[in-house]
Amino acid sequence: MLKIYIIIALFIIIPFALPFIIIAIVRGTGRNSSSGAAAPPMSPVNIPPMYTRPYPQLRAQASPLPQPAPKYAPQVPRKKHDMTVSNVLFLIGTLFVVLSGLAFGVAQWVHTSHSGRVAIIAAAAAVTFILSAVIKKFLNLSGTAVSFYILGTGFMSTALLTAGYYSLMGGWFSFHGGGTFALLAVSTAMAAAMMFLGNGLFRKLPLFYTALSCTALTMLFIAFQAGSTIEGTALVLIILQALVTAVIYGSNSSRSSKYALPCRLVGTIAAIIYGAIPSMYTLSTIAYPTAQGYFIFAVIIAQLIFYGFYKKIDGLIYGESAVSLLLALMIALDVYNEYGRRYCCLCFFGAAFLLYIIHRFVPKFRHIFTESFTFGAAVTGSVICLANVTEYGYIPEMLIAMLMSAVIGAYVFSKNKGISTAAGITAVFLPLLICGSAARIVISETGLSSISANTICWCFLAFIFTSSAFILKEVTGKDAKGIEAARYTDLIAAGVILIAASGTNSLYILPAAVCLIHFAVSNRMRCNFTALMPALALIIIAYKAVSEYSSDEIIKLIVLSAVFLTYMGLSRLVYPNGILVSSEEKTAVDPLLSTGWLAILMMNVPCRNSAFCMLMAMAIYSACFIKKKTPDHVSSILLSVTTALTAAALITRPFLIPDSAEISSKITIAIVALTGLACRFIWHKYTDAAKYSSNGIFIFSFAALLLDAVHFDNGANTIFVMAVMIFVLIISIMSRSKTWFITSSACLLTITVYATREYLMALNWWIYLFIAGMILIGLAAVNEYCKKNNETLRSSVAKRFSGWTW
Repeated sequence: MLKIYIIIALFIIIPFALPFIIIAIVRGTGRNSSSGAAAPPMSPVNIPPMYTRPYPQLRAQASPLPQPAPKYAPQVPRKKHDMTVSNVLFLIGTLFVVLSGLAFGVAQWVHTSHSGRVAIIAAAAAVTFILSAVIKKFLNLSGTAVSFYILGTGFMSTALLTAGYYSLMGGWFSFHGGGTFALLAVSTAMAAAMMFLGNGLFRKLPLFYTALSCTALTMLFIAFQAGSTIEGTALVLIILQALVTAVIYGSNSSRSSKYALPCRLVGTIAAIIYGAIPSMYTLSTIAYPTAQGYFIFAVIIAQLIFYGFYKKIDGLIYGESAVSLLLALMIALDVYNEYGRRYCCLCFFGAAFLLYIIHRFVPKFRHIFTESFTFGAAVTGSVICLANVTEYGYIPEMLIAMLMSAVIGAYVFSKNKGISTAAGITAVFLPLLICGSAARIVISETGLSSISANTICWCFLAFIFTSSAFILKEVTGKDAKGIEAARYTDLIAAGVILIAASGTNSLYILPAAVCLIHFAVSNRMRCNFTALMPALALIIIAYKAVSEYSSDEIIKLIVLSAVFLTYMGLSRLVYPNGILVSSEEKTAVDPLLSTGWLAILMMNVPCRNSAFCMLMAMAIYSACFIKKKTPDHVSSILLSVTTALTAAALITRPFLIPDSAEISSKITIAIVALTGLACRFIWHKYTDAAKYSSNGIFIFSFAALLLDAVHFDNGANTIFVMAVMIFVLIISIMSRSKTWFITSSACLLTITVYATREYLMALNWWIYLFIAGMILIGLAAVNEYCKKNNETLRSSVAKRFSGWTW
């Protein structure tokens, strides 16, 4: 027993007494030294030389007496606290004593009772507090004193927690009982009180921060203790968050105080923590809502609204719109658990639309972000309602979708060009979904076939879009450029619908009529590129209609040819100036000419009639590209292409086909020769081009005629071919044309040799030798004659044909 008392005395009494003994010695030494010590000598004062110099204006005058230097009061040196030997010994001794106490506590901890362990920690707390007071008062080391003070506060809270861990204060007020959070709250409350006291003693702002943080933890632990369940804890925390926020931001306290910023900062962080826990609880139970969840959302929304208005912070109103939509979702899910999917969707849309109305028309709630956010939620709700349309319930859903479509359309008239453009582009998507749902309802309610119902519904929607574009054009005029996107979007959507609906096999009159209306409206726009789509759709409708009612290929070709000729004729009448004509007021494209190729492609049938119709249509199509403003050289090129295609069509004609292949060949050669004649006429403004193109085709025709004579080897055909060549030879001599003289002569010689090949082959070989010799002798004689006249053979020939042309 005596041993225990001695140990307590060594560990508690000596640490208490030792500082006072050392301080008494230090004070006694200080008094003795101050009584017998001499005053230190005065330090010399350094006077700057600038003050000892004469003034500039007095330099020229001789001063009888020197000016005295100004007197300055000597600077008093600041008092410094020297670290004496006694102070060093004191600190080292204190450190040794503390270390010895810690070593003892660690060594004897296992063998010490629970109460003893608490007493050891409490004694350590008392020692550190005393050391803090002594160091502050006698050594004036404030930083060290604060450190010991914080250490003592930690020991004090640890002693209480240790007592609670060992259940020394009862089973409830421990870590193993129901008062766990109460124990933690008392511990942090003690720490907070000591930190507030320390702030009053040391005037250190970090102590005030720590005190506020401990207070916030105390309130958090009290909330956990007060709420026995997670629901109750969430309620207490959200109320606590509201109170803390009200105290911090609701009061009109001065912000100039040095404690204002710590209170605001720590309070804000604490309020965020207090509010985050209930929010996470509410989000985790959003699928199965509770009354506590509704209350938490209501408190959060109320605070966001109040502080958003009171502090004029737009970000809080943004948050309010998001939290309100979460509340709407919670209500809808609650309805889903009770009444099913349909009423859940209707409820969500109703709540979202109500929020949109508030944020659209209430001035304090109205903002571009909140309005867009809630509006997007309402549109999403209407789409969800449409997705759940059935034949047993569809009226509210359809009305909701129409309402939202009308609201989107109203934004087209917004003064903000960006909003107007965005609304115009997106306004068509919801009606497309409505039309799809309406088609399903029409099929179930009327018993119409799927094709017929879809044709009626989609053509009606295309008509609505076209009418909308026409109304916007006529009502708004030219100055309303913000809704121009809406007009073109409506026409594009209608055109796509018509192209898709043109593939149906019934009710062709309905899409054809809408195509004509769409075409007329498109041509009234500033740019009529949307007229391309109804033009395409009409060709598809014509092809589908004739395919449905007749399987005869001739009838298909006739109908498609009629449609094609109608398109080309209207193109020449309506768009005579060019394919694309642009001016300040309007940009017009020729939609009939731009889509006529589709009719040509649909004529493609494996038969001779189809080839003739396609080639003739291609010839007409290329000719129709020639407009009033087309350059001459481009027109000549297009006419040449037209002539070539026409010649090809006449060659592949399905009519006037003679039984004799020999006559048919002659007709083909004649067609080619006429093509050369046409080229000479087409390129009459360009002499060289006309000459070379026509001569090339004519020479090709002569070569073809020569091959014809070779292929059809009979007397009548040979005589006919030679007669033609002699006729051309005579014409060339009369017109003095070198080209045709040489061509016809060469062909005549060739056909003559070929026609007499049997007789020539029957002659003996020496006859050919004789003929060759006579030819060489003749050439030699002619050459000798030319030399006699100072000429060459070439110059003599050129002289004979000097008046001829190529």
